[in-house]
Order: sequence, then C-alpha cells, then structure tokens
Amino acid sequence: MTDIFDTALTNIFQTPGIGSLATYTPVSGAAVSGIYVSYEQETQLQGGLDGGVMQIAPTIEYILLDLAGAVAKQGDTFTIGTDVYTVAAQVSNDGKTAMVKVE
Repeated sequence: MTDIFDTALTNIFQTPGIGSLATYTPVSGAAVSGIYVSYEQETQLQGGLDGGVMQIAPTIEYILLDLAGAVAKQGDTFTIGTDVYTVAAQVSNDGKTAMVKVE
C-alpha cells in the first residue's frame, strides 16, 4: 500500500531533469522496467571511518517500492537509455529510497 509520501516521491523522480526512465536487472531474477531513478555523475561520498576522506563517484538513487522492496546488490545493473551502470556498492538506504555507487 502506498501513502501520500510514496506518491510524492514517485512524482519527484518522474520530474524531467531529476529522474530518468530505467530498467533494473538483478544478477539473478527478473528485470524491472519502467522505473525512474536519479543518476548523478559526481556525488561526494564519505569514505570509511576517516571522516576527512571523500570520494567522487557516479551514483543512482531509486525508490525501494519500485523494486518491491528489493535492494540493489553488487553486480546488478541499471540501464538508462543505452547506458548500462553496474552496481558497485550501496551508499545509503532510508527505507524509502536507496542510493548505490555505480560503474
């Protein structure tokens, strides 16, 4: 069941310039097409336990509900247009959206 926040989140991700239409393909299992993700070429990531270390990396943020609550794992892919991005590691997960570092 979706709530008002879930609907608003979907609307935000579908906004041109914020979200992109994508297909999620897990290493094993069925692909999920027609989802919207937010791709960022240069996201500043906190590195490990050393608070002073920063890493610049491409990331994809997606709505967990779009993947039926599944979490993207290393080796899974997101396809945006003709570009395929492979999940390298999870960056964050707040229970509504998750962000992964991609290559």
